[in-house]
Amino acid sequence: MRYLFLLLSKTFFLSLCIFFARGQIAFATSCRTQQIELYIQQFALSESNIDAVIDCGNGSINLLLKALKSNDENIRSRAAYALGGVGANRKLSGQTQDVVRQLLQVLKQEKSASVRTNIAFALSGIGNDAKVAASDLTDLLSKDAEPTVRAGAAFALGYIKSDRNSTVSALILALNDPDNEVQDRASKSLGYWSAELKLESRDVINALINLLKDDSAKVRESAADSLGVFANVIYDESKTLPEVHTALEKMDTIEKALNAQEFDELRKPISRNLRALRDMERSLIQQRLLQFLVSGKNIFLIHSAIWLSLVFLYPKFPQVQAFFFWNAWMRRFFGAGYVGFALTWIPLLRKKLFEPFQESLLADADLLNFEAQTYFQSLTVKKPGKEEPEPLQLAIPKLKGQILIEGSSGLGKTMFLRYLCKKSERVVVYLLARRCQDGVIEAIQKKLHGEEIKDSKFLRDLIYSGAIAICIDGLNEVNADTRAKIVEFTENYFKGDIILSTQPMDWKPPTTTQKYIIQSLDKNQIQDFLLSRASTLPQNTKLKSHDYENACIQYLSTSLGQPKQELEAMQRVLSNPMDLSTVSLMLAAGEQPKLLQLQQQLYNIMVKAYLEQHLRDFPLADFSDVVYQMRLDDVAVIPEENFRDEISCLAQYRMVISRQTINSEGLPKQNWYFRHDKITEFFILQALLKHPERQRKHLSDPRFQGVHFMLANFLDLEDAMMLRELLIQHAVDTKDHTVSDEVIQLLRERKASNPNNSRV
Repeated sequence: MRYLFLLLSKTFFLSLCIFFARGQIAFATSCRTQQIELYIQQFALSESNIDAVIDCGNGSINLLLKALKSNDENIRSRAAYALGGVGANRKLSGQTQDVVRQLLQVLKQEKSASVRTNIAFALSGIGNDAKVAASDLTDLLSKDAEPTVRAGAAFALGYIKSDRNSTVSALILALNDPDNEVQDRASKSLGYWSAELKLESRDVINALINLLKDDSAKVRESAADSLGVFANVIYDESKTLPEVHTALEKMDTIEKALNAQEFDELRKPISRNLRALRDMERSLIQQRLLQFLVSGKNIFLIHSAIWLSLVFLYPKFPQVQAFFFWNAWMRRFFGAGYVGFALTWIPLLRKKLFEPFQESLLADADLLNFEAQTYFQSLTVKKPGKEEPEPLQLAIPKLKGQILIEGSSGLGKTMFLRYLCKKSERVVVYLLARRCQDGVIEAIQKKLHGEEIKDSKFLRDLIYSGAIAICIDGLNEVNADTRAKIVEFTENYFKGDIILSTQPMDWKPPTTTQKYIIQSLDKNQIQDFLLSRASTLPQNTKLKSHDYENACIQYLSTSLGQPKQELEAMQRVLSNPMDLSTVSLMLAAGEQPKLLQLQQQLYNIMVKAYLEQHLRDFPLADFSDVVYQMRLDDVAVIPEENFRDEISCLAQYRMVISRQTINSEGLPKQNWYFRHDKITEFFILQALLKHPERQRKHLSDPRFQGVHFMLANFLDLEDAMMLRELLIQHAVDTKDHTVSDEVIQLLRERKASNPNNSRV
């Protein structure tokens, strides 16, 4: 009985304990549930409170989901936020998709902006497990009327990595949202996408850069921070050479965009990474080259031998030049990356590359008819700001650097350029400025048989590397648009060897050029020049050898012995090599040159011969109108079809010269050109005399300034004075005195040489 009593007592006591424990557990659970409801109501969502919700297991999550359907807006809002906190701790206990589904159901029906905002934040806390919500959040971002909701959607889309293209596009559009908070959230979310976008981030980077100009400091700061994140990701993800190339481009863009002082601290690490990337690029290039040399030595030797054979066979086979050397794809694919580099930088290979085109490149210089020994080598030049002149050939000994030669018509600019081309051993292209109306590169391409050679980038690289020197003659003879293209080309290729020539005019020369001004001949040079022409005179001249020399000396003695008021006019003409060449022709023909009417006098001699040969008058009016139109169209070739007899007679008196070119069918063709601008301008002058309204029409056109100088001597004094007044008024209006000052000087000299004229 005693044992039975003890057993019953223990059993009763144990039952009491179990009952008491169950009561305590029920009481604790009840308290915990009430506490959760209290948390929801008070929105007390510290980390410890969320932990309290988590400790209660799935029941607490169910309570939060139930609270989402509450009639109380605050409770719905707080429940959504709490679910996001639980989701952020990854403790939804297998209910994630159900939670996301119910959040989206509420979102689609919810009218409260506060609840919609907190649902968006809840989805951001759940993160990638809420991928199905991406499209709903995208719609929310683009369509919701409330800025706070759009900001919440932008924030959530930064944490949910789903449907990359549409999500990133929506975030980029949100950068233009009128609300700063939305812009701020969108720019930060784009930064969160940097790890997924990596090197494919051009559009995002450009959009963030545009945001750096926003009025809001907060928006600018978030955009800059996201750019910094992208820069770091791009740097970390760049391992291969192509990736490094892409990274350098993007990071350089970011660094330049963060140039403002407010972004200094952010820019510094980007600059360091940029330097490190450049070092990495050099290292990778060296590694690639070393690997190639080590692993493919024999292949490299064979490959090089094949290309060298092509280089030396190349000049004889035009098909080779088009297919291999001037075809970018072939050069890169079969050139193994080094052939293009070698052709660009190795002088011997560069020369071989251009060898088939030497004749075409120098066609406009007409070097076949140029004899270096007849070139007058005593010309001098001055640099602006320097008093003493220096010999032209010492100042510009070769085609090197960027040089501008300026001088009045007939002083020998073109002859000097031809002289440089003749004696140069390097590859040179001689261009008339009028051929550059479509651009300098395009003009050179046409000389390289442009129909076959279309790789303009390779040509640009060759020019930049100094593979080809460029002479561009007659900038004053083209319109302003063509001149602007030449200036832009010269400044863009500042490392190229480019020499330009022009008559004085009002313009902005390339800032990269060094200017030299050709000086007129002095008394000693005048006599030396005339005597040096003896070897260049035609065979049928009346005076030769000593007779010619005596005639020159006597003529100079008479001309330079004039009274002081007339001497200036005489010396101006005699100091011009072109006019002196005309004087030498007339002296050799037994004529007495009239210095102020040289072109008219030469024309009269030619016309007399024309009449004797063809028994009719020279068609001056028709021919002059054609020449006038040639100048308007920037055309140099004289149309031979209607003027064969006239051109033949002009050629007898060396007023025109012929050059042989290759036409589009590959056949030789003879073209005729005026020997000098002054001869061209003499015929244009006739067209302006016949139509006086053209004199006013071309006052501001540099192509006609030489004609206006001629008009000062050819017009009747009264008409010349009217022209002077027009030019003075034009100079006052345009601030360009280039032409007016010269015309005034010419009229003064005209007065001095003819004192009987009324006062000028």
